[in-house]
Amino acid sequence: MKQILYIFLLLSFYSTLLAQSINSDFEVKNIQLDEDIYALDHGTRGLLLVFEYKYSTPLKRLATVVPRVTLKKNGMGIYLDEKTILVLETNKWAKAQIFLPYRNINLLKGKHEEIELNLFAPKLLNYTTTFNYDQPLRYEVEMYLKDGSVKKQLSQYDKSSNPKEWLPDPYYIFTTNGGTEPLFQSKVVSNSYKFKPQKIQFYILEGEQLAWSFYDRDGGEDLKLGTYTKINPRGEYIDNVYGQMFGNIRNLEFTYAQRAQSHQAISIYSDPDYLHNGKKGVAITIEYDLAKAYVGKKAQIHLDCYTQNGVKLKQPILHPIEETPEMGSWMDLEVKGQLKYFIPFYAWENRCRDIEFYFELGNKQQVNAARHTLHSPIEFDEWVIDAGVDVAENFVFQGARGVRLGFHYELFNNHGNAPLHVNFYQEDGSKVPFSVYNIIGNELAVDVQGKHITNNPRLADHLYYFIPYANLNNEVIVVQADLVPDIAMNIIRKKTQPLSRILPKDDIFLDLVAAEGRFRADNYGQVLEMKLEVPKFFLDKTKFELDVRKNGRHSTAFLMGGILKSSDKDYILREDSGRVYIVFPHRNIVAGTRFSLVAFVSNIADNKGMSDTIRWEWKAPKDLFNRKVEVALTACKFSKRIMQDTLLDRAFPWSYIVEAGGETLVQEPLTKRMGSKKMKEQFRQEVLVNREDNIVVKLLNTKNKHTVVLWKGDLGKWEQNAFKAELANKYPAKMIRVLAKVDKDYKKNSDNGML
Repeated sequence: MKQILYIFLLLSFYSTLLAQSINSDFEVKNIQLDEDIYALDHGTRGLLLVFEYKYSTPLKRLATVVPRVTLKKNGMGIYLDEKTILVLETNKWAKAQIFLPYRNINLLKGKHEEIELNLFAPKLLNYTTTFNYDQPLRYEVEMYLKDGSVKKQLSQYDKSSNPKEWLPDPYYIFTTNGGTEPLFQSKVVSNSYKFKPQKIQFYILEGEQLAWSFYDRDGGEDLKLGTYTKINPRGEYIDNVYGQMFGNIRNLEFTYAQRAQSHQAISIYSDPDYLHNGKKGVAITIEYDLAKAYVGKKAQIHLDCYTQNGVKLKQPILHPIEETPEMGSWMDLEVKGQLKYFIPFYAWENRCRDIEFYFELGNKQQVNAARHTLHSPIEFDEWVIDAGVDVAENFVFQGARGVRLGFHYELFNNHGNAPLHVNFYQEDGSKVPFSVYNIIGNELAVDVQGKHITNNPRLADHLYYFIPYANLNNEVIVVQADLVPDIAMNIIRKKTQPLSRILPKDDIFLDLVAAEGRFRADNYGQVLEMKLEVPKFFLDKTKFELDVRKNGRHSTAFLMGGILKSSDKDYILREDSGRVYIVFPHRNIVAGTRFSLVAFVSNIADNKGMSDTIRWEWKAPKDLFNRKVEVALTACKFSKRIMQDTLLDRAFPWSYIVEAGGETLVQEPLTKRMGSKKMKEQFRQEVLVNREDNIVVKLLNTKNKHTVVLWKGDLGKWEQNAFKAELANKYPAKMIRVLAKVDKDYKKNSDNGML
C-alpha cells in the first residue's frame, strides 16, 4: 500500500531549497511525500510530508515553528492547515512529519496531476513544488443535532463553591476508527444539562467508523459522558434518529446524511447549428440524474470552456433557453433535470475543445460532470464582407487643417440592428485624450469623445472622422469598430501610422502688428496691436491666452479692445478674424516700470497651443508726460423743474463724475442745494492724467443712466478754454461750472493704482 513520492531529483533538490529559504538560519533537506499512509491518531489515511530541518538560533531549546501547508489545483485552494513543531534542540538536524488527511482534501475521487504544494513558515521558509496522486472517495456528512441532554445525578458534576457551577459543561467530538484526533469538535455549553441545536458538517472516507463522544469539561481531566457508534460506515444514506440513550446521555435526537463526493450522472451535449432569435450559434444541453441526497439542495450553475491544452477560456456569453436559469444563479436541485444554454457564434471561441459543467453547493462542494470533449472543432464562417480604415492627411474642414479618418464596412447581417461602436484608442490601449469629430457633409461636426455609437446601422456604410492637427503630436491612433448586440463583435481593429501636424502651430494665425506709444480708446499709452485669424471650425473651441507681468508679477493693469474686451473673462474666441488691442495707459505707469506680455491661442479641450506665441517686453521711459490736475466744481444749481420735484428730496439721483481714458477718477453724489463750502471741501480733487488722455467731466443719473457732458477733450484743448467748463440752462442744470488747474511743478510719475 505504501508508496513514496520523492519531490526532487536527488542531485538538485538541496540547492533549490536553500534558494527558497527566507532565513538562512532555518535549513531544510530530504523533503519527501508518502502516499496512502494510515495515521493511528487520526484514524484515517492520507499524505505524509516528511522533511529534516535545522534551526540555528541562540535559543537553547523549546523554540516553536508553525509551518503552513497549502495544496492547490489549477490555482484553487483545496487544502490548508497549520502545524506547530516544537524544536526540542536547536542547531541540530531533526525530522518533522505533517499529516494531510485525504478526507480534508477537496478533490473528487481519481487521479490528479500537477497538484501544487506550498510549505511556508513565516520568516523562515517558502517552498513550492508539484506532485501527482490518487484521491480516494470522500463522503460529506451533514448532521443536525435537534435535541439531547446530560443525565441528572445527585452528585455534582463540577466542583465549585457556587452551586450554579455544579452543572455539567458538555461538549462533543467526532473521531474515526478509534483515533484520538477529532475531525469535528463542538463548543462547550457552560452549566447546562441541555445541548444546543446545531448543524454539523465534515468529511470521512469510505468505511471509516464514526464515534460520537460526549464530555464534561472540567478543570482537570474531562469526564467522558458516553459514546455513540451506531452510524453505518459504508455507502450513501439518510437517517433520522431520536430517543437515543447511552452512558450519561439522554434523548439524543438528530438527522444524518452521508453523500459520496463523486461525479454524478451528468451528460453534456453540444449542437453547433442551433438558431436562437434568428442568431446562429452553439446550444449546450446538460442532462443530469443525481443521487437523492442532493434533492432540495441549492446549487449555483457553472460552465467553462477549455482549449486543447487545458487553458481555461474567458467565460462565454450564455443565453438561457427553454426556461433554464441564468448561468451563475441559484437553483433547487431535483433528481433529474435538463438545462440548456445558447452561445451566439460571435461569442464562441473557436479554440474551445472541452466543456466543463458543475453545480456548486452552498458549502463550496462541487457536483461535477465529466468534461465534454468536442469530436471536431466548432468554427463559424466570417460575417464581415469587407472593412477598412483610410487616412487622409492635410485635410481641410471649415478652415481647419488636420487628418480625416475614413471607416468603411459591409456586413452579411447587422444582427437585429445591433448598435455599431467605433472607438479610438492610443497605442497602449487607453482612450485618446483629445477630441475626435464625426463629420457629415461640410457643416456638421460632433465631438464623439473617442467613441461613436450608431444605432440601427446600415449593412454597408462609410463614416468619416476629423482630428485637427492641433491635437496631434506624432500620435498612433487605433481605430476599432464593433457590432454590439450583447458583446462586441469585432469588425476591424487597425493602427494608423504616427500622425503629426504638417507645420508647427499653424492652425490659427496670430501676429503682432505694432507695439508703440499712441492714442487708443480715449487713452494714451503703450498699445499692442495683434492680428488674429481663426478658422470657423475652431470658433467656441479655442481661447486667447494672455499673461501680463508688471515688474515680474501678474498684473491686470491694461485695457483690452477689438474682437476681445476686458470684460470677456474667459477670452473664448467667437469671431473668426479681427484685431486685438492691449493698452497700457501711461497715466498709471511709473518711470522705469517693466512690463512683459505672452499671448497665444489654445485649445479649450486640452490647453494645447494652436498659434505662434507673441512675446513683448517694455520699460517705461523717464518722462511719460503725466500731469497732476486739480479739478473743482465751483458752481452747481439745478433747474426749477428739479428743485420743485419733491420726490427727489429723499433720493437725489445725480452724480458728478471725472474720467480720464474711460477710467473713473472722481465720482461724487450731488444734492439739490450745493453750498459753496461743501463744494470747496468735497468737490475739489487732484487727479493724475496723461497730457494726451481724453478727459470727460459729466453728470450721471444713477437711476436711468442719463448723462450730461460738461467737458470732453485733452489737457491742451482744455487749456485753450482757460481750463473752464460750463453748462447753463440745460436739463438738469441751471448753472454748473468746473475749473481746472495744472500743477506746473509736478514732474514725478505716480501710479494711482486704478488698473
